[in-house]
Amino acid sequence: MAGDWIAMRLDLYEDPAVAFMAERLGEREEVIVGFLHRVWSWASRQCHGGRVTNVTLMSLGRVTSLPDFPQLMVEAGWLEHGTDGNGKPYVEFPNWDRWMAESAKKRLLAAKRQSKKRHADVTKTSRIGRDKSVTTGEESTEDKSIRKEPPISPNGGQDEQKPIDAPAEPPPQETPPDEPPQVPPEEPVQFPESVADVCEAWLDYKRQRRQGYKPRGLKSFATTVEKAVAVHGAGAVRDALEQAMSDNYQGWTHNLRKANGNGKASGKTWAQQAQSNVQQMLAKAAADDAAAGRFGTLAGFLGDSSDGK
Repeated sequence: MAGDWIAMRLDLYEDPAVAFMAERLGEREEVIVGFLHRVWSWASRQCHGGRVTNVTLMSLGRVTSLPDFPQLMVEAGWLEHGTDGNGKPYVEFPNWDRWMAESAKKRLLAAKRQSKKRHADVTKTSRIGRDKSVTTGEESTEDKSIRKEPPISPNGGQDEQKPIDAPAEPPPQETPPDEPPQVPPEEPVQFPESVADVCEAWLDYKRQRRQGYKPRGLKSFATTVEKAVAVHGAGAVRDALEQAMSDNYQGWTHNLRKANGNGKASGKTWAQQAQSNVQQMLAKAAADDAAAGRFGTLAGFLGDSSDGK
């Protein structure tokens, strides 16, 4: 009959039973779905209550031209067969009332109509909300009969409406935050005049090494220099700074301790102390020569040195 139809799921080709039957027959899943459609279409025309009498699996196989296909439907749970009380064979389709009966078709059609109605309602609601959110030059049809009157002023008249093209009032200017209190600049560090030049050279040396002093460290350096001049003398401080720069040292105070050993001022410059060390070395060498019975050049040299020549 024209217009007859059967219900089949859209994802039927993904059903594990379909994959099982396709593997057994060596066919694609789409082919199995086509055979199922053919069998269920035949059942829709021949069945009454889901059972067809006087039909065997072999005779049903003639419908699909695949004798083994009905047996695979039995193994998949989509077909049952047997013999009734009169000894007549039959085939029966499970879940007939859910998918194939006329009542099932009516229920499925009603559910489809309801789904379409819900979809249409959602689309209409979305369209109305979208239209309301768009600003147009025309009034909404829902608001044409309702016009808002301008508010009444306390003096009994209506408030004057500002023209649309009136310039907007400038926003109130914010009060600038209080400026932080100005910190007076620190006074420059003063070095003793006797060592001021070598101290400036030391600061430049430290800047070249990227080890410049911060304000507090600079004050500490000036205080250390002032104390060292008072204790060791300006000459010792100058020699200590110059020696540290020539040796590429990071510090300089250890040169003061090396110069006098006991922490007291020696009263000699670095050059004088070096000359004294050389004389002591030569005197020791002359003494060793005298003890060994060697008198000669060193003793004469020391004699000449002692005369200041």
